[in-house]
Amino acid sequence: MTRLLIVYGTEEGQTAKIATRIGEVARGKGYSVDVYNAKNAPRSLSFDDVAAVVVGASLHAGRYEGYLRNWVKAHRADLERVPSFFYSVSLTSSLSTPESQAQVERCVDQFVRETGWKPPTVAYLAGALPYTRYNVVKRFVMRMIAKSVGGPTDTSRDYEFTDWDAVTHFAEEVLAAMPTSAPRGVLLC
Repeated sequence: MTRLLIVYGTEEGQTAKIATRIGEVARGKGYSVDVYNAKNAPRSLSFDDVAAVVVGASLHAGRYEGYLRNWVKAHRADLERVPSFFYSVSLTSSLSTPESQAQVERCVDQFVRETGWKPPTVAYLAGALPYTRYNVVKRFVMRMIAKSVGGPTDTSRDYEFTDWDAVTHFAEEVLAAMPTSAPRGVLLC
């Protein structure tokens, strides 16, 4: 097994950016990497030479993407066979209160109940607030939520809260679980 597989679900694209960064870190260390949006992952995706799997999902209104949950359910046996990792992306993770951490952990627990997959390692990563990509209603709702927690409310621009050093650290943790010999190359889909 020589390949890192990264599968993600995203709504506005921040989870995809994080998946890409994890892939870049792995590629920089000489690993072979496949990165897929779960919406477009091949149905016949082979896990034969997969050394580890990273699954990422964005949290919206307390839920992760349905299509990603379905992908995890369909591949649960494979995820349990190799080292597997999960990263949760949310604005709530940008808040440093025990209540916000507990809230995200409850969402991950619900994800585990729904999919049957209990990832041994979970990273909680802050997402983004892309006001300029929201429709009028979502922009209003997100502004009210941001205001209620003291976040940015200028809807004329986007805000990124992701700690890229934390993403790199997570990627390195994943790589530490993989075999030491690593082939070259990356496939981004």
